[in-house]
Amino acid sequence: MSTSNGKLGEDFLRIPKLAADGENWMMYKEHLQWSIDARGLLGHLDGTETKP
Repeated sequence: MSTSNGKLGEDFLRIPKLAADGENWMMYKEHLQWSIDARGLLGHLDGTETKP
């Protein structure tokens, strides 16, 4: 069962390729934010983390 959870985690962190025409922008943006948040780095993206 842990293998299944690990696979779900990997899929959750996977960011789709952004289409050249931007057609999938919303999906790309959401997956990018989820992936960054899951790694504990969202504060760097949204500016709430203080600069070093």
